[in-house]
Amino acid sequence: MQLIGRIYQIVATGQQTVKGALQTVVDGSDTMKTGTNWSSAVDGLRAELMNGRNEILPATWKSNYQQYMEEALRILDGPNPPHDGHGLLQRTLERWKGKAASRAACCIAIRNLTDHAMARHHAAACWTITAPIVKNLRGKTSEKRTKATLSDSEMLYLIEGVDRRNPGWANVLRALALFGLRPIELQHLVPKPDDQGVLRMWCSYRKNCGGQLTAPRWLLPAPLHMASGERQDWNITGAMVAGLLEIPEGRDGGFRVLNGHYVEQFLRIQPEWKELKAIYTARGNGCGLTPSGTVTACGATSEGWKWERSPPPWATAWRSMPAATGGHQRQPLLRRLKRPSLPEGMDKPRGTAMDVDSGSAP
Repeated sequence: MQLIGRIYQIVATGQQTVKGALQTVVDGSDTMKTGTNWSSAVDGLRAELMNGRNEILPATWKSNYQQYMEEALRILDGPNPPHDGHGLLQRTLERWKGKAASRAACCIAIRNLTDHAMARHHAAACWTITAPIVKNLRGKTSEKRTKATLSDSEMLYLIEGVDRRNPGWANVLRALALFGLRPIELQHLVPKPDDQGVLRMWCSYRKNCGGQLTAPRWLLPAPLHMASGERQDWNITGAMVAGLLEIPEGRDGGFRVLNGHYVEQFLRIQPEWKELKAIYTARGNGCGLTPSGTVTACGATSEGWKWERSPPPWATAWRSMPAATGGHQRQPLLRRLKRPSLPEGMDKPRGTAMDVDSGSAP
């Protein structure tokens, strides 16, 4: 009755027809309007994911949602926009044809968007994206490939080759291999004495796992061994304290922004990487070497390589040291590697840090 009354009042003025008055009333109602402000829905979803649920980081939004949101908004604001969730997902996926991993991520992102729009922005039920819709539109999943795991000798061969051309990048690889780090943890390393007064490496990074944060931890080094059995004692902790650890720099002289994309770009052009990849590809059953293979020896991957927000504390301290103490100079690591040769046979693959004699803390 209220709807009829409002329409009557508008028509009675003689300024609109019944059809025009009906459209005016619908457009002015939060519960009856047919259009959805999708830009507001995207903003609302971002706020909900970053401030609630799992409290994702801006970097996670950028890598897992942003490109799909931008494509969906382009389609919705363009000519002949879709009128339901099936159409929106179908047209958004067209941009990532033949890219199984990206299509899977796109399905998750767009489904989250339409669910949020219906729950918080009065979108109609026709925007629902069901599991069968996702299954039908996503396409085939990518074929799983066995990742290669580098032996100690192969890892040393790669690091030494990189070291001759770029010592800073070689130190990144050394730290990841020695401590079994996630790349993002590089910015959270702090050398400090433990309860017994022994100088060790502390990692303050707390990974978000289903809304729960992992605990900070002391790192246990797992030194690599050459084919001869000689152990490589990289005193990375001591090098940080002394200001002798060279790290990658950007073009502006500041700290290089590192993430999985840049790491992949860097490794793919290294001759040692190409050589190892060719060996593993020829060695067996479609087993290929991917950038994550460089550090899967210690259980980490290359995703998330970057300084987020600010450089790590040890890097800032190294920057501020005067030249007399070794700060901000091209200094060698405390102990240089001997040049290892690429083994013809496979060494025993490295396990986790707990599978290898960790020795004493550096």
